[in-house]
Amino acid sequence: MYQRQIDLSSYPVPCPVCGEQLVCINATHARKHGHETLSDFLKTHGIDYKTLLQRSRKKLTQLYNIDRKSWVVGYETAVGSIEYARQTYYTDYRAARDKGIKSATPYPLTNTMLHNHLNGSAPLAIFASGPSSSYFGFDVDSKELAASHTLKLVDSLEALGIPRQYVHVSFSGSKGYHIDLLIDGKMSFEKWNDIGEYVVEVAGLTDESIEFRPGRKNGQAYKLPLTLHPKTGNFAGFCDNRTLESYDIVRSHNYLFDIEKMPQGLLFPLLARSRQWKREQVEAKKRPPSRAARPVIEPQEMAVAVTSANLLWSAEDKRDKVERWCNVAFDGVGTRYNAMKHIAIYLWHEQGIEDEDELVACLVEINDREYTAGRVRTPSHECVNEYRAFARWVINETDGFYVRERELMITQAEIQWVLGVTDIKARDMLWALLLSSKAFPSKSGWFYRTSDALQKMLSKPRKICRETIAVKRRWLTERGYIETTAAASKREFYVNHIKQHRPMRYRLLFDHPEHSVVLKTVFYDHEMDCRNLLCEIAATLLPVSELKLLKLTA
Repeated sequence: MYQRQIDLSSYPVPCPVCGEQLVCINATHARKHGHETLSDFLKTHGIDYKTLLQRSRKKLTQLYNIDRKSWVVGYETAVGSIEYARQTYYTDYRAARDKGIKSATPYPLTNTMLHNHLNGSAPLAIFASGPSSSYFGFDVDSKELAASHTLKLVDSLEALGIPRQYVHVSFSGSKGYHIDLLIDGKMSFEKWNDIGEYVVEVAGLTDESIEFRPGRKNGQAYKLPLTLHPKTGNFAGFCDNRTLESYDIVRSHNYLFDIEKMPQGLLFPLLARSRQWKREQVEAKKRPPSRAARPVIEPQEMAVAVTSANLLWSAEDKRDKVERWCNVAFDGVGTRYNAMKHIAIYLWHEQGIEDEDELVACLVEINDREYTAGRVRTPSHECVNEYRAFARWVINETDGFYVRERELMITQAEIQWVLGVTDIKARDMLWALLLSSKAFPSKSGWFYRTSDALQKMLSKPRKICRETIAVKRRWLTERGYIETTAAASKREFYVNHIKQHRPMRYRLLFDHPEHSVVLKTVFYDHEMDCRNLLCEIAATLLPVSELKLLKLTA
């Protein structure tokens, strides 16, 4: 049956303190919590609403950067018939009407209009305020195939690195769906649409009826959720983004309230890939047609090389350690086994020998030399299997424990990913972990890093304390930037990380580009603060406009 309006005043809102369902949070309820007045109760607990209608209106305003000077509103012309009209706010309303501007209105978009949208009497479609937007929507209107196409887009977004928890699907009220991305910053319309086109390409839906809101010129309005469809009367609520099960009115409003904005940095790797794909499309159109098959050119990221990345100890410390090994290696009977194991570690992790056979050959050569000198009593042909076992142990079991001398490649996408972190201290820690992940690589992606080592990297001019490291580790984990082996309890932490002297293990949840073009080489060692290195690399890889937007300073 066609609905003309939703009476939201009859729907309950849960008290955020005790969870009791209330039509309106009132003074009687405030007194139950020991407060004399309602205003004192609301202020104490940071509550800025009393009804479900107020809560959803405030949340919509928070999530969507709505242009209150221009919008589209639906008004009823007959039962079951609504027409949409654009409204534009003019301070000099009479002059605008005299010029024949039919859309002119003397009032900006008000809270009452948002209330009318939520109760279904006057649905709203919005424009983004300013030259950028904190939201982006895929408008899927493929009729019978809309559900299938929507799920393909959601799956593609997840495959491209956007966690499903940040992909919000709502029913249009007819046959289509909307897919919303809501970020904690703003992004230009051009960048949003580059991402949208790439996602549609990956999903294989380039020939389907999928539109973007906002478009490149922000010329088309985007219908807000949680209203009634003007023709069908169906409720345009949120859906499960795996099954497209439609939520009812209360569940949809609660879903809206629980939405958290996506960290903008999660979009930067996807933006870099989408722009690389766009450049390839342009280059492909410029190339003359040819019957001969052309080689596939892998996308390349701009990068900066970092040399002398002594993240664990200085060059002097390493030299002293190697000399100590050599001096005590063959100083008596029975020392060959331990000496050759230490030498295998040194050759693999610090000399850059990355092939098992080459490592075994080096150990055999050393054994031959020491056997000839009389310091080893076992000939090398009797030790080959033992040395091969050493090599496999070093390669498979110690990867991630030791630093390996190499150039570290930092790409533009990685810099944008780090700088997308809004919390400054969490950003600094993620940057230190990114450098560590490259100095301590392993095939699984896991690496070890102690709090002391992170403090050394973040010590100039201001040192990050151990408590802050623990807090920001949780912050980064909860927002999908890293994984850790953090213990579930203090006792478990004591057993695993203190009693057994196990440092914390980390893994970054980011797909590092495989191909890069080095624009510059910079120097870094253990005496420098890695925050200065971040500023130097960012200034090389990012345009000035983006640096200003990120407010990055050394």
